[in-house]
Amino acid sequence: MHDFSLKGAVGYQLSKDMNVELTVDMLNMMNFAAVTAVDENFTQENVLPYVVAAGENPQSAVCANAENPDCITKVIKSDDNTLLPASQISPNFKQPTAYQLPREVRFGIRFSF
Repeated sequence: MHDFSLKGAVGYQLSKDMNVELTVDMLNMMNFAAVTAVDENFTQENVLPYVVAAGENPQSAVCANAENPDCITKVIKSDDNTLLPASQISPNFKQPTAYQLPREVRFGIRFSF
């Protein structure tokens, strides 16, 4: 996540016992939009943990890269010990669900007496 913020303030003395301060805060000044969360739900089915074999690409083994809709995953469903079909893998898996807050400007005024 990126953040570049700026704060400015100016104060005036109105009388011996009275001051006023004007402030401005600019948050996320460059309006960065970094991903802050992704969908971590691989499937809604109950599955057994998958152990990656030596030299195996885990993304391809469990069809997590969604490159091939006919992919046969090596993940086993826990209720009937059958292979999980690729159609039961969430299409939103690893997709962004939240982004960094957009640019925000905040003005303030403070009186002291």
